[in-house]
Amino acid sequence: MRYREAGVIALGLVLALPLARADDELDKLRKDYVSAASKWSEQMQRSHSQPATESGPMDPSNEFNEKFKAFAEAHAGKPEALDALMEIMQHPALMYRGGEKIAVLEWAVQRVTRDHAGDARVKEIIPRLGWQARWVESGSLLKLFDAVAQANHDPETVAQAMLAKAKVYQLEAEDCEKSAREEKLKKALDAFREVLRTHPNSDAAKQAGANVFEIEHLQIGMTPPDFQGEDVEGKTIHLKDFRGKVAVLDFWGFW
Repeated sequence: MRYREAGVIALGLVLALPLARADDELDKLRKDYVSAASKWSEQMQRSHSQPATESGPMDPSNEFNEKFKAFAEAHAGKPEALDALMEIMQHPALMYRGGEKIAVLEWAVQRVTRDHAGDARVKEIIPRLGWQARWVESGSLLKLFDAVAQANHDPETVAQAMLAKAKVYQLEAEDCEKSAREEKLKKALDAFREVLRTHPNSDAAKQAGANVFEIEHLQIGMTPPDFQGEDVEGKTIHLKDFRGKVAVLDFWGFW
């Protein structure tokens, strides 16, 4: 009996070794990226160069995204592959490329759709992907969100996928000519309302409610809703007090 137990333990250790090595490899990649990104940021601050200039410090994202991609390919279909794919999707330096489509990000979205739509961890990246239609083909994002909605068993993850899908429609409307804008906005509005209908108590529903209000009340040409604030002298003022006058509203904040 002891020999059998020992054999089972030994087999368990053998099976666990590849996973432990994969985790160690991915952890090292993450640490190396954080170190390289930190050095790049310091160089940028010293040089005041823009990321797009050839003479400025090189953004390490491209190099490390290819490394994360190679790791994901080597462990395709396994949980650790999703970890690498999520790294590709959440590197903030990706955003420096303006409206250019990013091939490695597109590839990562397709791999998550194919292999990991049912994994509960995709909830961590879906909110970010909802606004990335400018860097990834919207069709690829919509396929991912549909796959998650169908394959995932976590209600909040499904709600987030439905919300992200609606946000893609909203982004498409913003980039449309005026003639097609209303149709696209209606599609987005219907999708946001579906989140409210099917997942009314979810965090996604709270966000969807704000998006519905934006579409219904804050579009160009609409009368803005009234609100109050204080002027420089501390006097309470209302937006409605300026009806019929030209009023400039300056919205700003920190991100």
